[in-house]
Amino acid sequence: MTAGRKAIPAKIHQLKGTYRPDRHEADSVVSVAPGIPDLPDGLDDVARAEWAWFTKELFDLGIIAKIDKIQMEQICVVYSRWKQAEKIVEREGFTIETKNGYPVQNPSLNIANQCIKQLQSLCGDFGLSPAARAKMKISSAQPQQLDLYADFLNKKRPTAHNG
Repeated sequence: MTAGRKAIPAKIHQLKGTYRPDRHEADSVVSVAPGIPDLPDGLDDVARAEWAWFTKELFDLGIIAKIDKIQMEQICVVYSRWKQAEKIVEREGFTIETKNGYPVQNPSLNIANQCIKQLQSLCGDFGLSPAARAKMKISSAQPQQLDLYADFLNKKRPTAHNG
């Protein structure tokens, strides 16, 4: 039996314009204030640069909190690993020769491909992908819905002139 789709945080629904209080009110009870997590120790230069860029972008969208430190660290480490693997593939090629002289796929290509899958999954948890971005309505405030009935009641009706 499968677990089904992952629940999407209320903030992501708000950005996509699909937030409904009757469905997502339970999400908003467990909300945390947006914030940039502290930079973890042990990140290499590539991961550190990605951390600085990525956390700022997510903070500007209001979808990162200090408690997201571990997941952000995973994203940055996997990103750095992916870049390292890609450099090796660029240097050595898609195939390498075995000791017996047979060409085989470069193991770094497999590592790069696995990193891409991991990044897609990790970034998906934040609602980030080209498809998710296309659905998001990023604005500082949602436009107010018109209340046509209230407008109708507040308008003065023209008076009839008999004469």
